[in-house]
Amino acid sequence: MGSISTGNNPTSILIRLALTAIVLAIKYQEDSYRDNAFYSKVGGISLFELNCLEIEMLTLLRFELYVHPRLFRQYAEEIARNAEEMRVEEAAGCCAQAACANCYEENDVRMETEGTMPSTAELVE
Repeated sequence: MGSISTGNNPTSILIRLALTAIVLAIKYQEDSYRDNAFYSKVGGISLFELNCLEIEMLTLLRFELYVHPRLFRQYAEEIARNAEEMRVEEAAGCCAQAACANCYEENDVRMETEGTMPSTAELVE
């Protein structure tokens, strides 16, 4: 397998983010899983980098990997709504690419007026 290109290009970053999230999800959900050497080879990055990314993601998540089902549904519905809005905007010719400055500004305004998504702690209480 070839390695994923290095640098700060969006594709490279998203692949690393997805790989790290998948590794953590597998380790959280499964009793039996492969070692990081396997996942790094499949993902096309070094074992050292995957280990660092795993530690960084766990730290950012404060080692809280559980997601309340209600919060998961809310985020899934929000993603589906945003995806549908983007399809409509693209069909209308708003975006030459999936994320233009106009869409970012509209989303920022909408998030400010609607408020943010609740945290898991708020849902559980």
